[in-house]
Amino acid sequence: MLFFMAFVPYITGLLAGDFSNPVGQILYGVDLMMVTLFNSLCCRSLAAVDANAEIRPVLIARANLLFIDTAVMLLSVVLSIFVLPYFAIIGIVIISVLFVLPIFKR
Repeated sequence: MLFFMAFVPYITGLLAGDFSNPVGQILYGVDLMMVTLFNSLCCRSLAAVDANAEIRPVLIARANLLFIDTAVMLLSVVLSIFVLPYFAIIGIVIISVLFVLPIFKR
């Protein structure tokens, strides 16, 4: 997961120079999708450890939510490749509104 997070500053710099750069848009979407995927796999591996039996339902629920997040991101990346590069950024905004903002309302 940290491997993919290391690319975020470089891709952000690429997009800062030209926001309409299709390669930067797609790379940004793929990079964040990979971070989310590995975060989900990390939650699933933590849920498999017997010492985490108390929080296992929370970890599994979080992993399932992150897989939905990854599916939405995958759809937006595919649309950005074949239709319009802005779909990768639009997918990130949609994910932020649907999955991240409700966490702050708790």
